[in-house]
Amino acid sequence: MGTILARPARGDDVDPATLSAARTLGYAGVQAFQRGDYEAASEKLEKALRVYEVPSLGLWSARALVKLGRLVEAGERYRAVLLMTARTGEEDVQRKAKDDAVVERQALAVRIPTLEIVLIGPRTSDLSLVVDEGISQGVVDGEIRQLDPGPHRLVARSQGTLIERSLVFRESEQKQLILDFRAPDTGGGEGVRSANAMTGAANAEREGYASDRRNVRDAGFGQRRVGWIAVGAGGIVVLVGAVTGLIVMSQRSSLDGSGNCELDRNQCSAVVQGRVDSYNATRTLSSIEFIAGSVVAGAGGVILLTAPKAETAVTLRAGPQSAWITAEF
Repeated sequence: MGTILARPARGDDVDPATLSAARTLGYAGVQAFQRGDYEAASEKLEKALRVYEVPSLGLWSARALVKLGRLVEAGERYRAVLLMTARTGEEDVQRKAKDDAVVERQALAVRIPTLEIVLIGPRTSDLSLVVDEGISQGVVDGEIRQLDPGPHRLVARSQGTLIERSLVFRESEQKQLILDFRAPDTGGGEGVRSANAMTGAANAEREGYASDRRNVRDAGFGQRRVGWIAVGAGGIVVLVGAVTGLIVMSQRSSLDGSGNCELDRNQCSAVVQGRVDSYNATRTLSSIEFIAGSVVAGAGGVILLTAPKAETAVTLRAGPQSAWITAEF
């Protein structure tokens, strides 16, 4: 469960002494992060943010949460950074913090595990799901939830029927949880499967064979799929950045030819100030798109390189008149 900050505090709402203390605490949090003490860093930055909510502190707080493995909360913190306002006199620093938050949030998104929930059987208004002893929440068939990497315990309830599951997630992993309320729950893991699980058991049974398949054929399939999606998405963002760059070049050419502006010398007439502001905004957007696209594509490449290799799968099949063992690599 993410930490909820107190009422957002702006610099002009806080007395100078308190503001100075919050800044000092924030600097101490950054120093703790740089030493590798992420617990202390997160604690100090959280306290500083409660007093003085600005993008730079929020950015370092999100980074500390990432290092602690609290990826879902970190994603929300990055999003909060984009909504924070900069204090007068610190616009450049805070604008840079927001730009960094955009890039880092996009790179983080592909690392967060997801769980798809499938409901089978009767459903009632009291149907709820508790994750890791948290708050009971309603559940919708087909919904996808983000979870942090590591072990999780899930408990679903509906009119006296209780279903419990224990799951362990790796980064970028996708799983599906089937909640079947038609029969008493045995507490086993048969209702959980990887989103990429693929077997030939159904086909074998239709052909009159009994099939007993051992091992997972390709444990890294889902991770590689996420990797390729990230590479593709990053490439698209880079392409968009290139198109925006062409627009920037066109705007610059128009301003240079207007006779009212010398961009190389940073001198422009007030007559074209609106066009200059538009040019600067488009140029910044193009840079962000290039950087974000490159980071996302790079993260996808890392995910592809770290995906588990396909394992050997051994299948024992018995037919009406024969039996054999097959090994797949």
